[in-house]
Amino acid sequence: MPTPTTDTRSTRPARHRPGLVLTALLFCQLMLVLDVTVVNIALPQIHDTLGFTSEGLAWVLNAYTVTFGGLLLLGGRAGDIVGGVLTHVASWRWVLFINVPITVAVLVLTPLFVREAERSPGRFDLPGALTSTTGMGALAFGLINAASAGWGDRVTSIAIGVAVVSLALFALAESRAPQPITPLHLLRDPLRLRSYAAMLVVGASMGGMFYFLTQFLQEVLGFGPLQAGLAFLPVSLVLVVSAQRTAALLPKTGPAIPTAIGALAVTAGLLWLGRLDETSGYFPGVAVPLVLFGIGAGLIYVPSTVGATARVAATESGAASGMLNTTSQLGTALGLAALVTVAGTAARHAAAHPVAGLSAQAQAQHAATYGFTRAFLAAAMLGVVLLVISLIGGFRPVRPTDRAY
Repeated sequence: MPTPTTDTRSTRPARHRPGLVLTALLFCQLMLVLDVTVVNIALPQIHDTLGFTSEGLAWVLNAYTVTFGGLLLLGGRAGDIVGGVLTHVASWRWVLFINVPITVAVLVLTPLFVREAERSPGRFDLPGALTSTTGMGALAFGLINAASAGWGDRVTSIAIGVAVVSLALFALAESRAPQPITPLHLLRDPLRLRSYAAMLVVGASMGGMFYFLTQFLQEVLGFGPLQAGLAFLPVSLVLVVSAQRTAALLPKTGPAIPTAIGALAVTAGLLWLGRLDETSGYFPGVAVPLVLFGIGAGLIYVPSTVGATARVAATESGAASGMLNTTSQLGTALGLAALVTVAGTAARHAAAHPVAGLSAQAQAQHAATYGFTRAFLAAAMLGVVLLVISLIGGFRPVRPTDRAY
């Protein structure tokens, strides 16, 4: 007698091992974060090999982050070290192949140990994806182009205009889409909105910081790629401890207090970097601000993640957390575009007013350093904005029942 067949894809208890499932997911997250960070250390060599301008160099990062942020709606600093090792022992081109072994591991582990979720009918929000990516890409392009061509340039004006129209169409499309990639009603929750704003601002400030500090270490202080990668290690070490302590204290303090303290730490670090010059050494000129960034990042990321998924239905927790990732990526892209404009303008001003007695090489380092430090100070202003955001809404702790898991 034949027995009825059933679809067993969603139930594989013998293979379901939580540790291996977590490992597969961590590999996926590592791959995503490495894509953004691994190129940082190779930027000076990419600049020398391909002859990019400072504005063109910014697109080495932004071409990915804008696309990823538009479509995506602790291993980040590992990208600095891996990028440094690959650039040091091989070539900067090898950082572009870093995903291959990670992808192989994901392809092997995921089918074996990750349960397939129950399928439900859905529709891809193509208009939302296209308009959001076009809008953010055009905005980033306009900001970067303004650094070299000026705000009155026709191309800059067209890019900004395209951005405004595209983002307006994006809002319209999302309000009418049956299954939007960005459910706009999620933005009505004040706590969630502040979490998104915090990640946008911290992405803009810290993303630009790593971009310029990498170049300062190699072009001014003379670090090699491997040295520069290892120089960022304090951020990783301190971030782990800071995030763990913040997670333990968050139920008692609520999100506002740790986020505010984190904003102060990040702002202090950026102001410290704003005092760098060609004679500054790694310690304390660079090392101390990196420790402050590690402390601040842990204090900011944990409350923002909790706040983004608080008071949201389980069926929409993916959309809520996806929007958090999106704001971080777009903050990095747009912040970098704006800070490149600041740095480029300041560097050209310094080059037009040379310091008497300096050689051509020393004058070039002086102009570059002046541009870097102006960008750090501009990023510090974003830290102040983050502080204000964190204090809006009071200090009420997030109850466990508010969170979505």
